[in-house]
Amino acid sequence: MRECRRYWRNQSCAGLLSAIVVMACMDGCGGVADPPSSGDDGGADDAAEAGDGRASVGIGAAGDSGFARDARGFLGGDGSSDGRTSDCALGPDGTDASSGLGSAVDARATTASDAAGDSANAGDASARTETDATTEGQSSVDAWADDVGGDESSGEAAMPCASDTPVACVNPVTAADDFCSSGGACSACTDIADDQNCTAAYGGEACGSGCVSYLCLAGVCSPGNCRTDGDCAANANGPLCGVSTSNLCGKCTSDAQCAGARPTSPVCDIGTGQCVAGACTPNASNPPAVCPANPSDICCTSVCQSAGGANACCPGPHANTYCASLLGTSHATCVNNVCTTCPVVTGANYVVDPVRGSDVSGTGDGATAGCALETVTRALEVIGTPLVATTITVLGPSSANASEAFPIAIPALVTVTTSGGSVTVNVPPGATGFSLGAPSSAITGSAAAPLTISGQSNAAAYGIVATTGSQPSTQITNLLVTGFLDDGILVEKKGVLSIGPGVTSTLNGVVSARKAGLHVSGSGEAIVNVPSGSAPTHFDQNTNHGIFVEGNGFVELAGVVTSAVAGTGTITTNGNYAAGIWIAQAPGTPPQNIIQGVVSFGATSGNGLRFITGSNVKLRDSASLGNQASGILISSTGANSDISAIDLGNPSGPDYGNNTLQAPLGAASNGNAGICMNVRPSSGTLRAAGNTFGNADCASSGSPLTMNKSGCSNSACGGVCDIGVTGAGNDVNVSKCTHP
Repeated sequence: MRECRRYWRNQSCAGLLSAIVVMACMDGCGGVADPPSSGDDGGADDAAEAGDGRASVGIGAAGDSGFARDARGFLGGDGSSDGRTSDCALGPDGTDASSGLGSAVDARATTASDAAGDSANAGDASARTETDATTEGQSSVDAWADDVGGDESSGEAAMPCASDTPVACVNPVTAADDFCSSGGACSACTDIADDQNCTAAYGGEACGSGCVSYLCLAGVCSPGNCRTDGDCAANANGPLCGVSTSNLCGKCTSDAQCAGARPTSPVCDIGTGQCVAGACTPNASNPPAVCPANPSDICCTSVCQSAGGANACCPGPHANTYCASLLGTSHATCVNNVCTTCPVVTGANYVVDPVRGSDVSGTGDGATAGCALETVTRALEVIGTPLVATTITVLGPSSANASEAFPIAIPALVTVTTSGGSVTVNVPPGATGFSLGAPSSAITGSAAAPLTISGQSNAAAYGIVATTGSQPSTQITNLLVTGFLDDGILVEKKGVLSIGPGVTSTLNGVVSARKAGLHVSGSGEAIVNVPSGSAPTHFDQNTNHGIFVEGNGFVELAGVVTSAVAGTGTITTNGNYAAGIWIAQAPGTPPQNIIQGVVSFGATSGNGLRFITGSNVKLRDSASLGNQASGILISSTGANSDISAIDLGNPSGPDYGNNTLQAPLGAASNGNAGICMNVRPSSGTLRAAGNTFGNADCASSGSPLTMNKSGCSNSACGGVCDIGVTGAGNDVNVSKCTHP
């Protein structure tokens, strides 16, 4: 099983397909097969979905949805440019079993080898087992997929397993590393709760000291043994989580790595890779004594201190005399434990020049030639714990020096900015760029000196991580985060991050591990405020979602739509693979997400917005058009069917939605319905009053809307559906407009 768990990339494993359900070709309510990192339940995000009859291949990695514009199906299955595929139905041996079955809405699945509806799906129907199929318009509780390895929004049946123990399996819909669990289903994991199951499934039967540990990360079993430094306290590999590779414990290589994460152990013991207090025997004489834990440090007091190599000095009454002798000039002084001829910085503004600065003789003075520092890392060492607001200005054009120690942890009251030309921070493979874990800390580029934080073609881990200790005063503005292996911006644990104008997070994640532009997890909070007239902020073209919210995390987005049909505004989540914004909060009473004035345009394989039942969302003055699937998809997960906290417009007014959710055919219309309510039967009535569908402004008129009562396909409405609903007892309140 282990050899074939990546079978969708290896035709030699085609034999495995005879033992599993391959796919469903149907016309339904979703969009794309759930990316491995979607955080969903492991089923096809919208494997069942296709706009005007577009078939969806419920299997494969990126692009294998069968209806994506230039998608190619599995084992040669081919989705044509308009999304209608003749090859989306595969037989049990992985070959093309029929032609054009993707558009058959009344096909009934019979067995696992029946290519007309392998996952027991046809039309908008959903299935509980491989052989249970319903025709379009006949959804019932027995026709819904159990939410274990299958997603009711697609109707994909869960993949059967030979065992109900935690052994490795690959979900045929999501192509993700899942495990066989209770009931014999190939199930997506649940973060944290299934860490042990992931290790059991992928780490070996007897997971001893030599095995590889696995964690459930965003719904996918992934290599890892830590989420925080606390998980590495007794780990022989090192005390720091993600210091060299995401979610793996590692050893420190510099004091800066320890100082940011462990204030009480700020010194890196080079020999052991452990963070230590750095105690030493005081020796204030010059030349200074070497720190026993870290030869790069000196011992002037009882704690090791960083210094500037051969020019190191201990301050004291004879320090300047020593420095004058060492450098051969009477102008030399001992500044920041370094002999230098540069003046002391008297204010709170330090300059870093990666091209002409020096960490040996520089002091951070920008007015004197050659006296700037070379790295932000050294500037933070010199600054220490500031008592007043302090600025580090990085001069461009330049690229961050290779001597930087990552992640660069910005302390309280410190702002890193740019000047003089473009500045690029190339984050090393496996590393994280910046860590923000303190109030009143900031990274702000400038229009005249653009700041780019680069993952170097998806080699580095995260661009920016905001974690516990950060507050609303922790902020980023005017910068580009691009090309990271993980999420571009992560707000985790109890972190809070304010994101202002001019921020772009794009091209993050890879096909085999899709990630988001902005990911909010734990009980984190992201505040994105971009008023009219400001430089736009974009979470565009990421391999998973533009913005992904899970757990008890939440977002507050405040922007302005400038053109719904053109997809422009001050906050955009455009051109992402699965969803512009995906919110899957933990059931219970999660904090409210407030989304106002946001554009979600042109999702390439999914929906503009997707809200999972149980989430708490208020959507106002936003636009979601031109998406491959629906403008908004509301879908169930597990047994939860609570839509009471999802508010797309208050029917009592005047707090209407004022969202633009569907356009006329050919004018940036969504591939499926404007609102697709694809939840379990008897979930209730969705609040969606006062929104715009095509030419109908429901905040001011009582126009009739088009509606598909048994799915979300536009074909049921003669071209464009404003609303789609599945499940008896479900409805959408679109007053002042009406619907059939």
